[in-house]
Amino acid sequence: MAGFKFSLEAVLAYRESIVEMRQVELAKVERKVRQARAVRDGLVAEVKQSHADLQALFGQDGLSIEAVRRVEFYRQSLTERLKQQRAAVADLEAEASVKREELLKAQQDMEVLTELEARQFRRFVETLEETEARLIDESAITGFNRRGTAPVSTPARPTSDPEGLAARKEEDTDAD
Repeated sequence: MAGFKFSLEAVLAYRESIVEMRQVELAKVERKVRQARAVRDGLVAEVKQSHADLQALFGQDGLSIEAVRRVEFYRQSLTERLKQQRAAVADLEAEASVKREELLKAQQDMEVLTELEARQFRRFVETLEETEARLIDESAITGFNRRGTAPVSTPARPTSDPEGLAARKEEDTDAD
């Protein structure tokens, strides 16, 4: 509506930019979480495969202790990397949770300002309506004071159109 200016428009715009920034931050962290989970799942698959490889070595003739040591060392290395990756996933999930909370708070702050804007707009409209009603009342009072009597509706002037008069006469006779 023309003439309405929210007094905290700059603050609302700032809050909107904060919400957008928090959304971007959350999206970045969630992307990191997905990537870390994919790495973790890949490591889990490798650990399972190394276990199957070790089982296969035990089933072979001419089993070499050196081959078993290499596979076992590889499995231990994978297990350690998997443990680290699980910790990294947990840290990223915690960070994502914090970012979600920050986004929620920013959205709530913006919602408060949006509600305040709506209330301020309603007050603006009410004030306009009150002003309009007061002006109409003052105009009616001024007209009354000028004429000295209450405004009376004036009868319609006869027109030079004979059909219009005839139509009115027919309405009058029909009403009787």
